[in-house]
Amino acid sequence: PREQGLTGFFATGLDQYLRNTKVTTLIVTGVSLNIAVLGTAIEAMNLGYKVVVPPDCIAGDPYEYAEHVVRYTMRNIAFVVPSTTITAAWR
Repeated sequence: PREQGLTGFFATGLDQYLRNTKVTTLIVTGVSLNIAVLGTAIEAMNLGYKVVVPPDCIAGDPYEYAEHVVRYTMRNIAFVVPSTTITAAWR
């Protein structure tokens, strides 16, 4: 059975934890672009976080749909940045 909602924030306490640890930017990844990744990114943006989504670290079904979500939706709510750019910035 599902213990939480469809996104990373619903009924998890995640927002409070992130705020207590002074996190301001989230890198959202996962295998459910159709609902979980998209929903989490939207919730994070609504809560005031900067959101980064590496397109090479997400998956959706069908593949063509996922491409359209990244191109036409995700880029309007998050910074769409390849994972190599993110890891280079961490170095």
